[in-house]
Amino acid sequence: MTANEMPSSASGEPVHLRRPTLDDERLRLALEAGAMGTWAWDVASAKVTWDTAMEARYGLAPGTFPGTFDAFLRLVHPNDVDAARRRIESALRAGEDLRYEHRVVWPNGEVHWLEGRGRVVHDADGTPVAMVGIGMDIDQRKASEAAIAEAVRLRTEHARSAIQVLQETLVPADFPDVRGYRLAGRYMAAESEHNIGGDWYDAFAVDERRVLVSVGDVSGHGVLAARTMAKMRHAARAFACEDPDPASVVTRLDNFFRHLRRGDEIVTVLVGLLDTERHTLELFSAGHVPPLVLRDDSSAFLDLDVRPPLGVVPERAARTSEVALGVGTTVLLYTDGLVERRGEPLDDGMERLARSARAALSDDVVTTRDAVIASCIGSREDDLCLLILARTGA
Repeated sequence: MTANEMPSSASGEPVHLRRPTLDDERLRLALEAGAMGTWAWDVASAKVTWDTAMEARYGLAPGTFPGTFDAFLRLVHPNDVDAARRRIESALRAGEDLRYEHRVVWPNGEVHWLEGRGRVVHDADGTPVAMVGIGMDIDQRKASEAAIAEAVRLRTEHARSAIQVLQETLVPADFPDVRGYRLAGRYMAAESEHNIGGDWYDAFAVDERRVLVSVGDVSGHGVLAARTMAKMRHAARAFACEDPDPASVVTRLDNFFRHLRRGDEIVTVLVGLLDTERHTLELFSAGHVPPLVLRDDSSAFLDLDVRPPLGVVPERAARTSEVALGVGTTVLLYTDGLVERRGEPLDDGMERLARSARAALSDDVVTTRDAVIASCIGSREDDLCLLILARTGA
């Protein structure tokens, strides 16, 4: 029989079905296909009516639902009862359509997910007199959402692990043994799994008396920022081996970065050249936060002649700054993750760093490093690096 044919009686005469019967069958088929049941709530009598399909959604046998709002709430998962009550009562008061998800506990203890939808019915005066609606089984949808969330979590963890391995590989395993000086550094990843970025620090001997130090920060987060960070750190080493002058290293880094930058990505970097015979530290900054210098009981951020970050065309040439390193002088190079906190002025973070560094200063640079970081970090929304250089003797 085709869709346009009508069924026939035994005598061959067409059977004319009542239109309501056809409509009822269409509705029943749609409800079954969608794993739905229907309900109605009469406001005046407080009676709640469920069809057998609705009862099945709650694990009840046909005809066993008590027919009250409280009886419905007793079937809702304890953690979802208050939210379900508020949503339904709010929709009734406002005369708005209702849509909400909740868990139900069947008599056998099984927990299932349902989505409820409802509409307020008004009388001729506009007064709410009833609500009608449906409840649909969404167990499969919730299982799919959970599977997707788990896949995203695993993929994020994999990416995070890859970046952390990259960061740990690039962090210097040890520092050059420099007579009269001590070095200590530390990199810490952000707490958020989405905010691993491109911070780095480095220190290596370019010859018998000079050591190049650098700290940098690539904008953005994730694998791409970490990849750019790796390229910039290696490039800084390569350029320094040819000409360790900090201004030259930064200028060549800028040219190199212009060939590999993505979109509006920028890099800030601070490069220093320690001369262990003259006991000086030459510094050149491209948009980076200023180093902190500790002498005796005082501290000061160096007022460097800063050029713009890499990737930004400078309006003028910047000058290299030189710092004399007397015995007992300690210099802190760091990235902005150490001083920035959401909703707080940067000056507050800088003052906190200076105060913490003064309190934490000791003969052991590792102890100083750890104490400074412990005092300065908040929720760690960003990566951070700290590199400490201290002159301990003649």
